[in-house]
Amino acid sequence: MRLVRASYGPVFTLRLKPSQPTIFVSDRAAAHRALVQGGALLADRPPAAFSNRYLFSDQHSIASCGYGPLWSAFRRNLTGRILHPASLQRYAGARRRAAGVLVAGVKRQMNGVVVIEGLLHRALYHVLVSMCFGDGLGEDDGVVAAVEAVQREFTTSVIGFQAVSGGDGAGVREEDLHKMPYLKAVVLEALCRHPPAQLVMPHTATDDATLIDGFRVPKHALVNFTTADMALDDRVWGADARWFRPDGFLPGGEGADVQLTGAKEIKMSPFGAGRRACPGIELSLLHLEFMVGILVGEFEWQAAEKTVDLAEKLELSIVMCTPLRALVAEPTPIIL
Repeated sequence: MRLVRASYGPVFTLRLKPSQPTIFVSDRAAAHRALVQGGALLADRPPAAFSNRYLFSDQHSIASCGYGPLWSAFRRNLTGRILHPASLQRYAGARRRAAGVLVAGVKRQMNGVVVIEGLLHRALYHVLVSMCFGDGLGEDDGVVAAVEAVQREFTTSVIGFQAVSGGDGAGVREEDLHKMPYLKAVVLEALCRHPPAQLVMPHTATDDATLIDGFRVPKHALVNFTTADMALDDRVWGADARWFRPDGFLPGGEGADVQLTGAKEIKMSPFGAGRRACPGIELSLLHLEFMVGILVGEFEWQAAEKTVDLAEKLELSIVMCTPLRALVAEPTPIIL
């Protein structure tokens, strides 16, 4: 797609299926005009392929259903209840227990090489099971393991997803996260350089009169936005756009005013933009900052190999081809 863009510009069509054109938008300004300024014009979803009907409940989920009353009800219920900022504190206990599970898992592996991926999966499943089914089940490690196993088996059979299974976590307090700007900067930089997907879920036009920068979009045509490439625009981040540089998200940096919803401008878009942006942005950032803060606060980390392979592959989301392997030690006391 990068080669095609070099020849045909930031908006182009590929006929991956003879009967259905697939449109790609790879420019952040064009994406902002289409998704944010265009309002509902590209807020619909295309009809699901047969194989995807099982994965997305026959398009009866908030991510997959068409734009209309059902989606509005899903969105309103989700954002007004479980994802409302006032409700997030309700699950603070579950997050603390998950942090304890994570720290204990790392300590069990400390005599050898620590593979953090499976430990993070298990910790986050503790939180999600509590949010979905209540603390009684979320505290039961056997139930959490069973839920994880069922989802792993399902996603493996449907899309080939392969998951790796694998103290008390009190060093970082959730209520102190807002005092840690560099932690937030590291998390944002990681999302900018390695978003969970190269493309957001396909959009489609609600009518045949929709235009993207002067190009007509046929109704039901697939419209994809290459969000990963948009976040590497050197016109925003400078010549070192591909380097890991969290300072860019601190005051005075290029990303200091970044809005993940893309309301004013799309500088990075790991959660989508416009009306179909992920409603769980704040919850995701909270989990990321809390878990990274716990891991850095509780342990000292060193790569097990000379270099860390950052090559990516697609599973349920984008993951490292080679899971991170680390040598971990208790933090060295600081004597003042």
